[in-house]
Amino acid sequence: MTSAYHYVRPSSQVRGKADYFVLDTSKKPYAMIHQGEGYQDVPRDVKTGIDRSVNASDVASTVPDPAAALENALKWLKKEKKI
Repeated sequence: MTSAYHYVRPSSQVRGKADYFVLDTSKKPYAMIHQGEGYQDVPRDVKTGIDRSVNASDVASTVPDPAAALENALKWLKKEKKI
């Protein structure tokens, strides 16, 4: 008897992330004063059906998270006393 499922383990070499940039709009052209990223860890051992192909998001160890990117940007602004 064989299993109808296969397990895909995330790889640390494949990562999804949401990049953000903080610009100084008081200068022309706008100067970039900080950049960073936001992401979430994904659960381990993704179970996929036999009829479903594996794609890059199945093996990613993180997924993009725009909310985390915004949170990180605001934390940086607060830490640097920019706001």
